Amino acid sequence: MHKTGFRGRYLNEMDRHVTQNLAGGFAMDLVRENTSDYEAVIVLGHDDRPSAPDLSLGCAEGLRRVGCKVLNIGPATEACLRYHVRYHEANGGVFVGGGNQREHINGLSFFGSNGCPVTEANGLQRIWDRHLESHTMRRRHWGAVHHFQAVVPYVASLLRFYHALRPLRIVMEVASTVLRTQVERVFKETPCVLTWIHPERGLRSKEVLPTAVKDSLESSRDDAIQSKRVSLRWSQRRETIWNDVAANNADLGVAIDNEESIFVFDEKGRKLKQDAHVSLLTSTALQRQTSRTVVVPEEFQKIGAKFFKDKGVAVVSCATDSSEIWTQMKEHSAVFGIGGCGRFWFQDSNPVSDPLVSLAITLASLSVTDQPISEVVGAV
Repeated sequence: MHKTGFRGRYLNEMDRHVTQNLAGGFAMDLVRENTSDYEAVIVLGHDDRPSAPDLSLGCAEGLRRVGCKVLNIGPATEACLRYHVRYHEANGGVFVGGGNQREHINGLSFFGSNGCPVTEANGLQRIWDRHLESHTMRRRHWGAVHHFQAVVPYVASLLRFYHALRPLRIVMEVASTVLRTQVERVFKETPCVLTWIHPERGLRSKEVLPTAVKDSLESSRDDAIQSKRVSLRWSQRRETIWNDVAANNADLGVAIDNEESIFVFDEKGRKLKQDAHVSLLTSTALQRQTSRTVVVPEEFQKIGAKFFKDKGVAVVSCATDSSEIWTQMKEHSAVFGIGGCGRFWFQDSNPVSDPLVSLAITLASLSVTDQPISEVVGAV
């Protein structure tokens, strides 16, 4: 069990049969809380790993045999799936993906209504306890499954964040081919000039971007080796971003990893510190919302502390758990939340964590002035 879902090696620990039972265990909670005739609606999506479609088929079967109606959106991102859970007013969502783990590692993440993450704190153990029982709840009539392309309505929902931008030059790379397609569709509607890092030097979807190595089912020796690889790729990443920002005379560089964390680089190729990025995002978010409350996990209390104090922002402390952050933001109508390194939450009728929203708000903060990002950050 991972803190945000279940992960394991494809076929060895995570195969179609396992995902079928895990998805069925998730569905059992929804069915047992309602009448026997209740048909829960679940949104299902997967990332671009080669094993993802196979595991997704197992999930669909597990959900359908418990009586759930499945809306299969196919290749997607977590942020896209959470949007469709809200858009279709579904009872939950299941995402097949392995995050920043290597290509042969895959798994499942679960979301409740309104896109609230299901974590160790609010339900993963219950899903695990029930996953071996799910085959006992076969319905006489299985739930229906509907397939549709999710990218069009999702991109349309993002465009309102990308209005009134000035023509910025952006050097960018993302770890997911699905996310790249979404980014290209969004930027077609903006005056910004987007330059992708050449694929020969850019990041492959199977590689790992410069974030801490997540918990995995591998041995400590393999983890140590993987950590060294991550550090090496991070140093190579910074050099590549620096070179490409300079070569294209860009206003900023952006990298988004498979955990959907966003990293921003200034016009000189220097990575924006977390504290500076938080201040920039919060400053813009405060101008759009009446609330002056933010949610910050205990371990990140130092990030943005001086800015929050100077601006008179109320800080709500919580555990470092995405479901807890979501709950606290909803309860306090918080305008902003910190979910980890490069991961941020915003208020939009419901709490939203989406790297493309974070990017839009970053660009909006640069569009009210013609100053370079390094000076804008310094003035916040």
